[in-house]
Amino acid sequence: MEFSFAPKIKKKLLDPVQYARLSLQFQSQLRSSTGLALYEICVRYLTNPSHLTMRETWEWWRPILSGTPDTEAGDEAKREYKYFKRDYLRPAIAEVNAVTNIFVELVEHREGRRVAEIQFRVTERKQPMLALDEHPNVFDSTLVDRMVKIGIPLKEAQTLYADSEENRIRAALQMTEQRVRSTTLPPVRSAAALFKDALKKGYAPPVEALPPATANGTATSRGTVAAASAADDLKARLLSEFSVYRRKKARALYDEQGEEERELARQTFEDDVLPELGTHMRDDWRKRGLDSKLAETSFFDWLARKTWGAPTDGDLLAFTLSQSRAG
Repeated sequence: MEFSFAPKIKKKLLDPVQYARLSLQFQSQLRSSTGLALYEICVRYLTNPSHLTMRETWEWWRPILSGTPDTEAGDEAKREYKYFKRDYLRPAIAEVNAVTNIFVELVEHREGRRVAEIQFRVTERKQPMLALDEHPNVFDSTLVDRMVKIGIPLKEAQTLYADSEENRIRAALQMTEQRVRSTTLPPVRSAAALFKDALKKGYAPPVEALPPATANGTATSRGTVAAASAADDLKARLLSEFSVYRRKKARALYDEQGEEERELARQTFEDDVLPELGTHMRDDWRKRGLDSKLAETSFFDWLARKTWGAPTDGDLLAFTLSQSRAG
């Protein structure tokens, strides 16, 4: 097998200092070469005051992230940004955000309607790796579930999750959910449209600062706001930890089954769920199956829901008590 690299990145590839920054833990979990390249570049900008990578034309980024020189890329691949974003940028960002200690957000700079230049915003994840799972996984499927509940198709919700900062999604979701529940304001025509507008423009207040409205429309006291926000944050975190716990249980159940049962579960997932998960996820599943971290997460989330149903308040309470006894 032979590999070729664009001349403009040869010097970087031959410099061993570039590789010293990669955590072996994350390196072992990043399965795609595009994800590895994106992580290696972005992690160097984590301590940059602006948290922004260099800003270059998308044509400049294409060979660096794809590993394919322009001389070997098809004419269509070189001409269309949308294909580069679909086939390389979104999958790589989703993978890096799912399994590493950084969060990467794509920043597009337009000339008219055309995307001319791109760069990446890099922040450190505040959520620690959860000890409940021996394989660290920070993919917060509860945010995707909440987006689906307000009317966003699953495929679009997953794309929004991959392309957006998690705290911004959480703030826009909570603002939208509170607005929909309001009985003092006119009904919301489209919760999905309101959410996407708030997410895109960034006007939703941070979760910790969102004041729940009282019956007469005035804000509650600062202490009440803080208490309500802490409760919401605690429940979101509990749901996330419970999802990790159930995925681990679902994995154990799957491993105990015979090959026929496992094959049936995989086939059912492929027939009933995979069509809704997007092109990259489908390709990743068909190439690597459960060796893909993102596909593995989706599969065992589905298997847990299929086996035990959606989590109830009683499930969360029992889980909390079991964790307290274990501690």
